[in-house]
Amino acid sequence: DASASDAQDESKRHGFLILSREDSTMVLQTGQEIMELDTSGFSTQGPTVYAGNIGDRKYIVQVSPLGIRLLEGVDQLHFIPVDLGSPIVHCAVADPYVVLLSAEGLVTMFVLKSDSYGGKTHR
Repeated sequence: DASASDAQDESKRHGFLILSREDSTMVLQTGQEIMELDTSGFSTQGPTVYAGNIGDRKYIVQVSPLGIRLLEGVDQLHFIPVDLGSPIVHCAVADPYVVLLSAEGLVTMFVLKSDSYGGKTHR
């Protein structure tokens, strides 16, 4: 049944619009209406370098100048502080890889891996 398949695909989608400013990030939840999220696992106290899906669209990765956040919907699952000697200024994602570039030109890569319990963790 195509409509059941469409409904299932719809339930897997994340409906967020993330607006990054120089000193903060605004997270909007989209649906019938667009509403600002006041509380969530997203970092809003600084700019967002990158935000997108990872883990076959099950998770959201948010990269800030100081680290990586892994979220499932609005819930933060994991935060990895990343100290490259200077802030993160660019990010590229090719699921399950996350590649970061620092202001000083240092490149590092993270991989989303399955753990032995079937969940996902960064390593």
